[in-house]
Amino acid sequence: MKDGQLALLSYFRCVSSGGPSIFHPLRPARAAIVDCLGLLVTILLLPETAAERIVRAIQQCDDYRMHWQGELLNIHVAPKASAAMVALSEVRLVAGIGLEGDRYATRLGTYSKNHHIDRQVTLIEVEVLEALARDRDIELAPHEHRRNLTTRGVPLSHLVGQYFRIGDCVLYGGRLNVPCLYLENLIAKKVFKPLLNRSGLNCRIVVGGMIRTHDRVDWCDPGSLDASVRLANEAIPLQRPPEA
Repeated sequence: MKDGQLALLSYFRCVSSGGPSIFHPLRPARAAIVDCLGLLVTILLLPETAAERIVRAIQQCDDYRMHWQGELLNIHVAPKASAAMVALSEVRLVAGIGLEGDRYATRLGTYSKNHHIDRQVTLIEVEVLEALARDRDIELAPHEHRRNLTTRGVPLSHLVGQYFRIGDCVLYGGRLNVPCLYLENLIAKKVFKPLLNRSGLNCRIVVGGMIRTHDRVDWCDPGSLDASVRLANEAIPLQRPPEA
């Protein structure tokens, strides 16, 4: 196989793994394709061996993960299952536990009987709420979706098994959230099917502290974390999503 073919296969293997945020589902496909082709041409034109091109392609893909930057828009907690969500401007994240005052931190949530470390904090993208309003005429407000945090510009679907920061805190993507009929019945809105495959992300809190609305959200290099913290976190397998 020729050098260029090897580089091409390596590049698209990396892309298909979900690494680059240029393939965020909310980004226009044409723009993502143009970016990919531009990067690929650059790699192929460099005077390098096949092995060097492969390494460069993988490094470029990894680098893209660090280029997105989002924002924390809303914070909500509920004291117990089915209770109204309370909006906060700031909250303390407790590592290994959850959000102070939230039902899943105190094991009083609807699904607390099936407790797992990956449910310490839940997030959803405001872009999903905007899409529901635009495409389905469903107005789902930040206090209604029952996720703790609402973000903008954060590729949540790409963050399973990834570390990322909110302010000074570090979260670890556990599994994609799966919509449930419980929410649909609770708020009396037909959101179950529209939320399939875009219902948010369940996370672990790896490094705790205070977070505030409008905090910056970005990818976290695992190498920047204390090794013992990483080993303890990664010793626990990710939770397998239930069937929708």
